[in-house]
Amino acid sequence: MTDSGLRRFNEVILLIARKNGKMTFVAGIGLAELRWSNNMID
Repeated sequence: MTDSGLRRFNEVILLIARKNGKMTFVAGIGLAELRWSNNMID
């Protein structure tokens, strides 16, 4: 986050080969966002 409290990046490109746990990775990101977000709506 920047000094103003805004996120620096809004999108990401994730390149992972087939059968390497993409959904598990994305689920972890989603859970972290729920846990540690500031409940801000973009």
